[in-house]
Amino acid sequence: MSEYSKPISVWWDINSCPVPTGYDPHLVGPRISSAVADAGYDGPPNITAFGNLEHIPDEVLLQINSTGIALRHVQCDYLEDMVKCWLEQPMCFMLISSHEQLEIFAPTLFKIQPLLSSILLAHPGRKEGSEWLWKSFFRSVRRELIWETLLSMDSGSADISKQLCKAGQLFCKTCGPWSGSFEDFTKHIKCQKHTPQVKVMSDQPKVTMRSFGPVHHFRPSGHVPITTVLWDMDSCPLPDSFSPCLAGRSIRSALKNSGYLGPVTITATFNLDLNPRTADLLEPLFSSGINLSSIFGYCLPQLLFAWRMSAQPPANLMLICGDTTLETLSESLFCICDEGCTILVAHHGRKPVSADLWKSFLSLVSRDWIWESFLGSADDKDEALEYKCRETGYVSCEMCEFYGYSLEDLATHFSSDEHLEEVSDRTPLDKHSSSTSAVEPKGNERETKTEHVGEQETSCAPRGTKRPAAHIGPSGL
Repeated sequence: MSEYSKPISVWWDINSCPVPTGYDPHLVGPRISSAVADAGYDGPPNITAFGNLEHIPDEVLLQINSTGIALRHVQCDYLEDMVKCWLEQPMCFMLISSHEQLEIFAPTLFKIQPLLSSILLAHPGRKEGSEWLWKSFFRSVRRELIWETLLSMDSGSADISKQLCKAGQLFCKTCGPWSGSFEDFTKHIKCQKHTPQVKVMSDQPKVTMRSFGPVHHFRPSGHVPITTVLWDMDSCPLPDSFSPCLAGRSIRSALKNSGYLGPVTITATFNLDLNPRTADLLEPLFSSGINLSSIFGYCLPQLLFAWRMSAQPPANLMLICGDTTLETLSESLFCICDEGCTILVAHHGRKPVSADLWKSFLSLVSRDWIWESFLGSADDKDEALEYKCRETGYVSCEMCEFYGYSLEDLATHFSSDEHLEEVSDRTPLDKHSSSTSAVEPKGNERETKTEHVGEQETSCAPRGTKRPAAHIGPSGL
């Protein structure tokens, strides 16, 4: 079935986008149907007027309902009500609401848009300074209409048959579907006995998008969340004045001073082809307890996706990166925030051009720091973190899915036929480029040895070991 022949669900926020004064309520249904048809949708529209119907004149409600528009009395949690209906039967969707309400609905609309065939919006007009909303959450909206323009559209023969339609359904969110008459329905929603029931409903816990997703097995409330730090060294390098051998301890200390007391796993990603000078930092960084991951040709979204698949909420993710990288990852970070994870960011500083991101996709970031200031907040005398520098970390090459336990492992892998073949297949690099020789082990090559990790025998030979792709998880290695 073509997208344009599918049924389209129209939700009209009658409180924030009312029938204009002097306008015939009988015409609203036909004009909406006409607008949907003009947008290319052949399927019949299912129109629902929702909101607090108490203060809308009975005569107006009757005229609206008589043209086939369903009335849904909802005094609180409009969003919850709509999302439940959308997810029960995903289809083409049109929302009619004020711009202020659209700002409230926008994040949820963005998250569920993959479940909807398409989205149409109608509103009284864009509010000044709201361009950020249309560049972010609403950028995939199929069509945008002005409410009064929609109502002025000529619906032709639809107007003639406006009173021949079957009356729409009646529904009270507190009490459920209404099978009685229209008169009894309006008396019911306005009676004093109905008010206490509404109060009980409004006191119940709010339903969020997480309520409709997979159920996570949350850890006990006493559990201290693990913090995973993903540091993009290419876009957010270590300041020249800062000693790389102190990087691991400084990041952990700064997180501890900011109230994040759980275990911390730090992974620094780098691309030696883009920045060969990074090779001089690898040894001191690794000795400070930081895992190293070479991302030749790979982007951070893959690593972020791997973390997202393995993370078990509650968990913390700290991203250290530049503005361009942050912009690339902003949508993914926005979705992660709604899955019970806390997002922290360290960057070079907010720029005016990125203001839209902080209003939209980055609005759920719990805390952000200036990178240099974050490092400066560390306690260099925190000896309790010294043990981290003596722990065994890992090195990896994401392109080849290689994992080892020392820089010698990584250097040996870079000169291996496996890696050189993979590099030549992706980019025409010289086999003796910086990515191959920058991490050469000093002195004689060490002998191949075998280590035991748990019950699994793992070879740290030149070709290294292989592990599941989702290695950057909150549990570390």
